[in-house]
Order: sequence, then C-alpha cells, then structure tokens
Amino acid sequence: MSTRWVMFVTALAIGGCDLKSSSKVEVVKADASTASLDAACTPRLAEKIGVTFVHVCPTGEGVAPFWISTIPMGCSAGAHETVPCPPVTAVVQPTNGLPDDFRSAQPKQAAVVEVYTAHKICTMRFAGRLPTRAERSRARSMLGLASVVVTESAATRAFHFRELAEWVTEKACDQPTDLAPDCGAGPFPATSISAVRWDMLARCEAKAIASTGSALPFVDLGAECAASRGADTTLLRLPCALRGPAHEGPRPAVAGFELSCGAPDASFVHPDKVLPDLAAFRCVLPDWL
Repeated sequence: MSTRWVMFVTALAIGGCDLKSSSKVEVVKADASTASLDAACTPRLAEKIGVTFVHVCPTGEGVAPFWISTIPMGCSAGAHETVPCPPVTAVVQPTNGLPDDFRSAQPKQAAVVEVYTAHKICTMRFAGRLPTRAERSRARSMLGLASVVVTESAATRAFHFRELAEWVTEKACDQPTDLAPDCGAGPFPATSISAVRWDMLARCEAKAIASTGSALPFVDLGAECAASRGADTTLLRLPCALRGPAHEGPRPAVAGFELSCGAPDASFVHPDKVLPDLAAFRCVLPDWL
C-alpha cells in the first residue's frame, strides 16, 4: 500500500467564487423581537447563490440564531481537475421543520483551504463569515451536521469513520477583507483530521435510518467497522451503521446512517506531501427575516 499522503491545494476559485466581486447576498438583519429567544423556533431552509443554508435556533446560553450551510463548501468544476479535494459525506439529522430529503447524502468533493481563503469566500460571496466554535458546536449537537471522511484499511480490513476538520473562530469575525488574529481561528471539532492517506479514502453514500431502530449495529464517529471490499470495485454496503452526532434538543427523526462505500475517483493525482493549516469550511449568515 502506498505511503503517500494527501496534499490539498489552496484555490481562490473554489466554489465558483470571484473574490474581486462585491457581495452577492443582501442579508436582512432581524430586529430585536426576531432575535429574541423563541421556544417555538423551528429550523428552516433558505438557498443563497445555489447553496442551502439551515436556520439554527437561539439558545438560553447566549447563542443567537444564525444560518449555516448544510454542507461544507465544495470545489468548483474547474478546481476538480487541479485540486485533490477529498470526498466527504455531509450528514444531517433532520428534526421538526426540515424536509425528508435530508435523510440521505451523496459524497461531495469538499474544498480544503487556508483559513484566510475560507474567510474571504464567506464574506465576499455571501456577505457572511466563518462560524464561531459555539455556533458550529450547536449546529452539530442540534442538527447533526458533520463532514464525514471514510478511510478503508486493507491491513486491518476495516472502514474508519472520521470528521474532516472545519474552520471556526472563537468570536464572530465579519471584517470583509481581514481575519484578525484575535478572532482565534482554529479547526473543529477537536478530534477532526485535515488530511488522510489518499490511497485509503472511500467514497460513501449515506442512507438515513429512522430513530425507531435498525438491524445494523451502530458505531460512533472515530470508530471502525470491520469490512473489506477486496478486489470488488462496486459499492459495498457496510455491516455497521454510523450513529448521528446530534445529542441535544428534540429527538431527531434520523438516528444514524447506513453507508455504501466504494473507491474515490481514480483520476485525481495522488499528492506526495501534507500542507499544514488546511481545513474544510462552512459559511454562516446572520439571522434574517
């Protein structure tokens, strides 16, 4: 097995974003009554420039309502040919108000970039910003938003479920051209990874499993599932289900995900090195009417 590691290349064209253009989204900020805590708040969806955002309700711990992209930002069509973006399965555990089509997920090519590039894309494309650690944590715990990377090991004959690192800041940083050092940018969650062995990556489809139960045993993110595709190049239905990371709020309609995995696109160039300080990212918008 090759010992080469993934190298992710920064590209400002990722996501079809022109960083020289002005903001393409007019955000209508909520007034004081809208921003107040609302026990009846229901998550809902909105689309901005082809990207779906989900509304995350406020909390009694000081986290104001916000909108966050349901999947990490992806590579543009042109970047696919030059940037080895990893295949990611972006899972969502829909709760009240979210449609059933979030019950499954197809693998997507996620953009993995430097934090300054991620910040500029969010501000220049959406008039938004990177999520704070508290916001990203709430989106994960309430709606199960996670960027899942699956690796396959021939040595252990097992698939390993991990979370791809995503950029967050310690406080809201909405300067359009500069990410100040005191914003405290860093990866989320603490157990996430930013690079994996490219020859071990798997491309996995996720099918949601209802909370009523499943015949498959559940495993958590960070755990392994004993299985092997061998020489078979078709999708393999794994004998384990991935438990969703949501653990707060109303019980989600989805408990976990059944995964079917195959090899990633063989046309990508296998890089030789790992570049430090790279991660995937999602964008956040302020609450609006």
